[in-house]
Amino acid sequence: MSNNRKNNRNNKKGNKNNNGNSKKRGYDAPPLDDKVERKEINELEAKRNAVKTEISKRTQSMHTILGDIQDLQKNIKNDRTELTNIGKEKNTLKNAKKLAFDHLNRYKETKDRLYTEFCDARDKLPFRKKKEDKISNEDFILKNQQKYDQLIAKEEAKIPDTDTLRSERALVKKIEGLKRDKNEIIGLYESKHEDLVKYRALYDETRESINEISNQIGNLIEAEKAKKNKFEQSKKKKRELEKQRKTLSSERVALKKEIDAINSVINEKRKVLDKKWAAWKSEQRERRVKESEIRKQQQKERQEAQKKKKEKEEKERALRPLFQEEITQCEILLSYLQNLKPKRNIKANRPLPHSIDCLGQFEELSLETPLTYGELDESIEDVLEKKDHFTQKQKIGIEQKKIQLERKKAEQEAKAAAEKKKQEEAAKAEEEKHEEAEVSKEVVEEKAEEEAEEKAEEKEVEEAEEKEAEAEEEKAEEEKAEEKEVEEAEEKEAEVEEEKAEEKEVEEAEEKEAEAEEEKAEEKEAEVEEEKAEEKEVEEAEEKEEEKAEEVKAEEKEV
Repeated sequence: MSNNRKNNRNNKKGNKNNNGNSKKRGYDAPPLDDKVERKEINELEAKRNAVKTEISKRTQSMHTILGDIQDLQKNIKNDRTELTNIGKEKNTLKNAKKLAFDHLNRYKETKDRLYTEFCDARDKLPFRKKKEDKISNEDFILKNQQKYDQLIAKEEAKIPDTDTLRSERALVKKIEGLKRDKNEIIGLYESKHEDLVKYRALYDETRESINEISNQIGNLIEAEKAKKNKFEQSKKKKRELEKQRKTLSSERVALKKEIDAINSVINEKRKVLDKKWAAWKSEQRERRVKESEIRKQQQKERQEAQKKKKEKEEKERALRPLFQEEITQCEILLSYLQNLKPKRNIKANRPLPHSIDCLGQFEELSLETPLTYGELDESIEDVLEKKDHFTQKQKIGIEQKKIQLERKKAEQEAKAAAEKKKQEEAAKAEEEKHEEAEVSKEVVEEKAEEEAEEKAEEKEVEEAEEKEAEAEEEKAEEEKAEEKEVEEAEEKEAEVEEEKAEEKEVEEAEEKEAEAEEEKAEEKEAEVEEEKAEEKEVEEAEEKEEEKAEEVKAEEKEV
């Protein structure tokens, strides 16, 4: 930006010299033709501006890409956090599944033990149901009670036919044993049946819980796959953007080198032009001194003319009639109120439509504003009275002003006479002094002119040095700004590289953890599958054993 300002200033400087602004500052037309050099410099500056535009475009693209990279880094970080949370949740579910399997195994062992005890208790019962019989457990218990009752009745019927006391005692003991077996064996059967039903329910609930946990783990695995896919896509896009940013950075460095080369050529051409214009400026210094004297004389004449004009205006202002504005305002209000008078009969209490400006005029003249048509006549009389009041005050003021002007005129004439006399005396004394100091005055004037010329030359040199210093400062500021941009870009690149290194380490650690988790998951899944297969085999074996036992019992019963 500072280079552009400098170039514009130099162009304006050359344009002033070429376009004949010498009328304003008294310069002659330039004694040299620098159109070719100016054209070359302008072409080089246009080329440099085009290169700067390209640099700006690349810088803007880099900032945009850097913003996209930062957004992707945030997304990657969030995805990584979500993947970690999914892994934790998955591990929690796997632990819960493992614990559920432990419970399932314990329930299975208890269930198997209870089933064996249940079968033993069932085998002791006198009534055996066939495989095709479909009766409830309550009916089955009732059948056994009835069967025990039949056996007891059958033994009791044998008592009258006994020959000996020993036989009778044996029958009584057998009957008591049947009664005891009825209560104990049926009670044991009922207890074992209830326990078996309870643990079968627990076993089934645990199995359902394991299936539900497996479904949840499956859903998490699907979500993890989708999240990993998104994670990898973000990383791929980030790598592509980083590659684009490095390409733009390299292009920007090359363009800056091109600008440095153009600046060196422009500076050489400007040095040549500056030497030519410096020679021309030295020729114009004497003319500027003379024209400065002319301008001072013209300024003095303008000041005198302005003074006379001001005195004339003050005199006219003094003769201006007093209270003319108030009288004019009264006339305007009279015209306004007369125009409001209705041409036909209107109710006296009907309100008048006033504007805000009209209300302000009434207030300025300290008059009450008429609010209805019935107050119009009274308001007109008030305005007429106010106008007469100001007219009388104007007449009195005019008379007083005339007296003041006559008095002031007499005082001024007396003062002018005294001043004239004083000036004549001072002129006489001045003439005497002038004759004595005339010689020394010429010497002082010559010396003053020489000092003024030296000061003017020094001032021009200082101005030129200041301009050169400003140009140097602008150049230094540009270099600082460019260095700052480069440093910021390097810092950002370093931050990005650090983040990339950290991300790489985290990714490697995550990949290792993921591989370990996958291996564990595969092992656990294999174990689960094996457990399921074993459970299935056990269940099938149990079913076969139950069928076989029932068939054997049925055959025994038939025999």
